Amino acid sequence: MNESRVSSIDDVIRALGGNKAVAKRFGVVPSAVSNWKKKGAFPAHLHLLVYRVCQEHQINYDPAAGTASAA
Repeated sequence: MNESRVSSIDDVIRALGGNKAVAKRFGVVPSAVSNWKKKGAFPAHLHLLVYRVCQEHQINYDPAAGTASAA
């Protein structure tokens, strides 16, 4: 299996199914997800939840570093 590197918020959102899927998962509207992408970061209050969701999808995400990689 090839390891796919995920190194940006855009890549994390794409790996989790895109704006609509992420918005539904985190209980926000898709435009909020678009704003996260523009800022290049998830909101601080969601870091733990994002980390857990990424673990479920086997995405190695470090909210402190803002980077991730597929496991």
